[in-house]
Amino acid sequence: MLSKTILEPKPDLEVTTVAVVGEPARGIPSTVTVAVFNSGAETVSGAYIELRVDGELVNSWNVTLAEGGLRELEYDYIWAEHNPTVMGYADPGKVIDELDESNNYKSIWVAIAAPRHDVQLGAISHSGGQWVELTVELQNLLGEVPHYRLSLFVDNATAPEYQDPNQVQELYYVEGFNLAYNESRVVSIWWYNTVGFGWHNLSVEVEVVDHSYPDLNLSDNRNSTSFYLKQIFYQLSLEIEPLPEKIRLNETVRVIVHAFNFGPEILSEGAEVVITGNGTQCEPGLQRTRELDRATGEDTLEFFCTPNSTGPYVIEARIDPDNIHDEPNEDDNFATGVVNVTNEEFTPVTPPVISDDSFITQPIVWVPLATLAIIGAGMFAYYRLRGDDDFLPGTRGRQSGGSAPEQASGSATFRYDAESGITYDANTGEVIGEKKKD
Repeated sequence: MLSKTILEPKPDLEVTTVAVVGEPARGIPSTVTVAVFNSGAETVSGAYIELRVDGELVNSWNVTLAEGGLRELEYDYIWAEHNPTVMGYADPGKVIDELDESNNYKSIWVAIAAPRHDVQLGAISHSGGQWVELTVELQNLLGEVPHYRLSLFVDNATAPEYQDPNQVQELYYVEGFNLAYNESRVVSIWWYNTVGFGWHNLSVEVEVVDHSYPDLNLSDNRNSTSFYLKQIFYQLSLEIEPLPEKIRLNETVRVIVHAFNFGPEILSEGAEVVITGNGTQCEPGLQRTRELDRATGEDTLEFFCTPNSTGPYVIEARIDPDNIHDEPNEDDNFATGVVNVTNEEFTPVTPPVISDDSFITQPIVWVPLATLAIIGAGMFAYYRLRGDDDFLPGTRGRQSGGSAPEQASGSATFRYDAESGITYDANTGEVIGEKKKD
């Protein structure tokens, strides 16, 4: 008698394929494919699939497979190993009850080629000052570069420029490490020995420091740019004195600015200075400094800014705002400060009117003085009308050069009688002279 066992319908996950596309090389990504097939009689949901390289988990997926369903899972992996084992594993934790657990994984051995390098040096940008900074973008087109270096050449020089600002160390390169596949990196290199004003050709070169696996393409490892080195005549700068932390709305803040010239030449016509508050020009507008001496030239200017809104009030001072004067470094031509403006509106205070209560304005003083002045004027007029030369009693007939009555004996005292016109000696009675009447 024949007997048959009827099995309960179950899913059955099988890893059918593990494959690597192309020729894998160290440091360069390759696409790894893991194919999973459900040969069972039941749909499986959320099946966990792993991808491992030399036993290390590098990626995983959760998939749903119907009865007879097939999924090809892909992952781009950058090879760092030498000839590793690659394995795909379905349901490694045996969470799913399957018909057959022995077909849940598959592995292959992958031969990895030697690393290939190609670093590309992009466009150069620069900013000039006493030292010139050149910025370049590096792009790694192939395998990871463990070590690279940049060098700078000026004009037709065959030796690279020093990369030590003090030019003490024999440092000629800017070093870099671990530039990954397809990574872009911005790097700066400096021209410190800036001599000879005028146009210069600056060339930057990148080199892969790997003698075993050098750069395969040197045509994109070097780039050049032109740079005009200005002759140093003036070097302008400015500073703002400390500002108050807080002011009220519509209150005017006084801004004191110190302007400098550190250059080797005298700026005889001075430099223009302007200040803005939140973008609005402050009073009195554009000002010009006095003549600025060489190296130590300095001048102080005052501005007045009035905010019309609350919150942070940004004050910016700028010297030579129109770039009239060539300078090797324009980065220190401005300075900023911030004042917090409160919503309490500022009301100007009108000084009180103080009445003049001085002593001379009191009636008890000026009335007697006025009376005396009137009496004196009357006496003067009276004696003038009489034709008398003596206007005050007790001075009648006294000469300007005469002596006082109590003067010493022997001195002469002359008298003049206006009615008779006779001048005589008061001591002896002798007639000295007589004025004839008309």
